[in-house]
Amino acid sequence: MCSASAAQDRARGAVISVECSMCHGADGIAPSEEVPNIAGQHYAYLLRQLENYQNGRRAGTIMQEVLRGLSRQQLKDVSAYFASIRISVAKVQTGGRDDVSRR
Repeated sequence: MCSASAAQDRARGAVISVECSMCHGADGIAPSEEVPNIAGQHYAYLLRQLENYQNGRRAGTIMQEVLRGLSRQQLKDVSAYFASIRISVAKVQTGGRDDVSRR
């Protein structure tokens, strides 16, 4: 995929991602521990999970309803967008134990 095409995919994905932000956060970092962070995930992983939710192979959440009506290209676009978000993971010392802080 050429970089211009990849940039277009990410731009279209950013528009679609507005629907995702209520649960997964505007930047793909979920405000709740009960919802997974999706920023910086691998493109192929995100696409596979979205397809699995959409076709019912992965069930039990609101995701099937959210993805209803999206085309495969739109799933690719939103996957490209969230995969393109760069996150950093740092080890921090808190209360005598190591924790992982993301952002």
